[in-house]
Amino acid sequence: MVHEIVGKMICNFSSRDIDKLIDRGSRHDLSRISCRELLKLASIVSGIYGDDGLCYFILHHYIDKIVSIMKGRFVRLFVKRRLTPKDLINEIRSGLDDEVSVFSVIRSYLYSMPYSTPDYYMTRSLRYHMMEKGYSKQTARRKARMIFEIASECRETLNEANRDWEQNVKMLNLLEKIRDEIYLVHVKMKMNMNQIICILLTKEEDYWKEYYGENIFNNVIQGLNCVRQY
Repeated sequence: MVHEIVGKMICNFSSRDIDKLIDRGSRHDLSRISCRELLKLASIVSGIYGDDGLCYFILHHYIDKIVSIMKGRFVRLFVKRRLTPKDLINEIRSGLDDEVSVFSVIRSYLYSMPYSTPDYYMTRSLRYHMMEKGYSKQTARRKARMIFEIASECRETLNEANRDWEQNVKMLNLLEKIRDEIYLVHVKMKMNMNQIICILLTKEEDYWKEYYGENIFNNVIQGLNCVRQY
């Protein structure tokens, strides 16, 4: 329901078949952390549904990421009693900007960097996550390690495709399409973040009331003007 509503808003498209494709199996959303899985599923989706389907495929992952932020990082704001719309939306935007996933690796071309040692990624990521994002050194190191592992797997996947010229061209073209859609989805979601959060909260009201508690839930949706919108 939620994915479908937001899909029509951001991509002007939705598909339950794509939702099932992403969510199938024991490892939910594997294509968010595995380059090989992402390219495999994106190739299927793009071949059947075109760019609209690819948009929705990427959007599904970002919606799941937002839910993860709302279940984790939001709580930190509740403890500090920072429930203003600006704080909540900024927390979501920050979480999307510094996420560690195949999407962040593809968006930033990390898989194609000439340096492939763990130290290079660790240094680059530590600087970003500690100095710009304010993470602890331990958290920054964990994120750096994850980035290195994802980027390395992406490079290995592309190297396998290099053995076949035609397959390599298809893979590189698909990567460019994915990167374009990641950028567009990212921009559109940031522009409509208030509305997206409201949809998530109000369409699954019972769940979030139980998760946050009724008082916090009501404060959040009132602060975001969700009651008037939906």
